[in-house]
Amino acid sequence: MHLQDRYLFKKLSKAFIVVLSALIVLFLLIDYALQSKGFAGFYYYGAKISSFAAILLPFAFLLSFLFVLSELNSKRQWLALQACRVSSWQLLKPFFLAAFILTILLFINNHFFSHLYDYKTLKKTKLSYLSPSSEKVHALKLRAGGYLFFQKFDPKTEILHDIFWLPEGGSIWHISTLSIAKDPVIATQAKEMVQQSDGTYILKENYPEIPLPDFRFELPEDTEELLDTKQQSLGLLARKARLFPSTDQEAKTASYFYIRLLMPLLPLLLLFAAAPSSLRFSKTFSHFFLFAFWSAFYIITIALLDAAFFLGESLLLNPLLAISLPLLVVLALGVFSWNRST
Repeated sequence: MHLQDRYLFKKLSKAFIVVLSALIVLFLLIDYALQSKGFAGFYYYGAKISSFAAILLPFAFLLSFLFVLSELNSKRQWLALQACRVSSWQLLKPFFLAAFILTILLFINNHFFSHLYDYKTLKKTKLSYLSPSSEKVHALKLRAGGYLFFQKFDPKTEILHDIFWLPEGGSIWHISTLSIAKDPVIATQAKEMVQQSDGTYILKENYPEIPLPDFRFELPEDTEELLDTKQQSLGLLARKARLFPSTDQEAKTASYFYIRLLMPLLPLLLLFAAAPSSLRFSKTFSHFFLFAFWSAFYIITIALLDAAFFLGESLLLNPLLAISLPLLVVLALGVFSWNRST
């Protein structure tokens, strides 16, 4: 790195930390006010920030590099660098390096952390008013015989929720939670129903809590398969996503995969699109207009991505095509801006 590159990278990093910190504080204050149920815990807020990182970090980066570039322009430092035969691309090298690092971090976040908010956090904080939703009922055939139907599974605590257990013998168990990490497994709020001679079922016994020594359950190798689509990591979604989905579930899987795969590219695309306007010198140059325009543009882009996700999830458009279109608009605007500046 040249001296000017280190200077600009350091200046950009400082601006990014300040802007991101302000956005996170604002985000947490809004979330705290909407909950109105007290402090939810550091784990909850950490996971929730991670789930919104794909929106917060590119916006913080956009405001940061706009500030640094517009300051270079307004103080005539950019003119001095041009006089030293420094091109626009040479000037922007540290900015693109920062955007690339941020893109990698967003990919890592989308694979390992962003989906944790949907199930781990809510179980950890035990906030009943934020119970995670489920998209389907899971059915498993037990090796010991019988069938198991359940709606939710928490891999952190290894607890099944809302279960129907059909062991061999004709009885039916309806269980609120089943802790499969214990031996024997522990069922809470369990109702045992037995079949009568006419084929109907009656309630035999109601147990607040009962061990089930006859219950044998082995988790599949990948317990993440039991989670809802939005709770699955980027790696698992990549294995399941199809380029041309034909069912609603395939479309939902593909939409979640492509939105998590493509959104980390936003820092690079925003820098490519907005940099020319920040470097263009004019006596009537307005910092307010620059920040207002690109902030509004970013909000519109996020809204278009949200609409594109709905179109892809509903199979109204191919998920890859739908989610790519707003990003292609940003890219096209960048190409247009660079053509005007040359």
